[in-house]
Amino acid sequence: MVLHGADSYATQLFEGVGVKSIEAVDHHKAHAAAAFYESPFDRSLIVSYDGGGNDGTFRIFLASRETGIAAIDDGHRLNLGIPYRAIAHPIVEIRKPDDGKERSNAGKLMGLAAFGQVRPEWVEPVRDFFMTCSGKDTFSGMYLWVVGQLGMLGQRIGLPLSRNALSGADAFDLAATAQHVFERIFLDTVLPIAARYKLPICISGGCALNVMVNQQLADLIEWPVFVPPNPNDCGLAQGALLLRSRPVEPVTVTYTGPAIQDPEALPAAVARLGAVKTGTKEIAELLHAGNVIAVMRGRSEHGPRALGHRSILADPSVPGMKDRLNNHVKFRETFRPYAPVVRVADVHRYFDNARNDMSYMSFNPTVSLAWREKLAAATHVDGTARVQTIASTQNPWLYDVLTEFERLSGFGALVNTSFNSKGRPIVTSVAEAVDLLLTTDLDYLVIEDWLFRKPADEQRPRSPST
Repeated sequence: MVLHGADSYATQLFEGVGVKSIEAVDHHKAHAAAAFYESPFDRSLIVSYDGGGNDGTFRIFLASRETGIAAIDDGHRLNLGIPYRAIAHPIVEIRKPDDGKERSNAGKLMGLAAFGQVRPEWVEPVRDFFMTCSGKDTFSGMYLWVVGQLGMLGQRIGLPLSRNALSGADAFDLAATAQHVFERIFLDTVLPIAARYKLPICISGGCALNVMVNQQLADLIEWPVFVPPNPNDCGLAQGALLLRSRPVEPVTVTYTGPAIQDPEALPAAVARLGAVKTGTKEIAELLHAGNVIAVMRGRSEHGPRALGHRSILADPSVPGMKDRLNNHVKFRETFRPYAPVVRVADVHRYFDNARNDMSYMSFNPTVSLAWREKLAAATHVDGTARVQTIASTQNPWLYDVLTEFERLSGFGALVNTSFNSKGRPIVTSVAEAVDLLLTTDLDYLVIEDWLFRKPADEQRPRSPST
């Protein structure tokens, strides 16, 4: 058995259940394997970076399906993940959990960055802040230690940076400057290595979820860039397994998450709410009429992005759709963007610089000017979109919905966001799915091939207090 970070705890965990040996797999090597063996490449570079593991925070590997994966860096000790997340700590607009760990800050900061401008006079102080924990070994409590360094940054740029002390234009500009610095440090490190090896590049680790730097890299090099659907720590166990098995063909894990947890509850829900069997043509017609439809079909996605099995779908051209989703369905910050899903053959029709595999919402190409009105709810303020492409072999149901929707509307793109609401995980059960239908402004719910309609007496919900 191969385990990530095997230690005395792992030994105790499996004691008495017949496990004869435990093999340790380093954190970033597991990330690297998860990315490479899911990629279409026979050889590639791999960059794995995040807030830290047992083998550091920023590692570079060379991979071959024949010879395996080997580190080629000299121990780059950049730590971009923790400082980037910490920048969100003083920003009022980014809602934060009460546990103090603020794990979701990084994604929110990335969305907010598009609303600001890079302040040239802040670049050097912010860069110095990013470098405060580079070169240090990760340790318990490191995030709080980095947050503690914000005071020095605040003195240098003349802003209060204690928790929730900063808002408005200064907050937006700080987010934009932090994103710029993050990109520059990453690219200054990776581009010379890419030029030396001239190979495709896989990106993994939690920081691989930063679509803005992924797009920057893709735009600047001539070789393909691949980001798997599970680059963060949810892919570690699978990466450890792939490191040991070394498959010769690409592995697909998109929909290998948990199945619906309570399938036995479906017949009763169908009877109680009068659900009916449905098909892709009817779903497309309902979407074209402006309805918001949640979907729970098959096994869930393996990774943090909703890719059509646990999704909320909507027509991006409907006026006010983004505000409706934010205020009455997702109950989340208004600055956060929504993603479009399109058929893979159509990606160049709607986007200007979409040249890599965009199956997993890992890049943010520019939306073509001719389509920004139609894709309004899925176009960010900077004119980009975190697009997902879908092939008929990957998700035939969603592919057919897009095809039928295009027949009705003249374009084949839908908003695709995760099937959950504020503070709640992505749905895993019939009970949770029905509850969100009844308590948010969803119009319809699809569970497998059953269509549930919100009862007529249900009122549009109000946003919960924040």
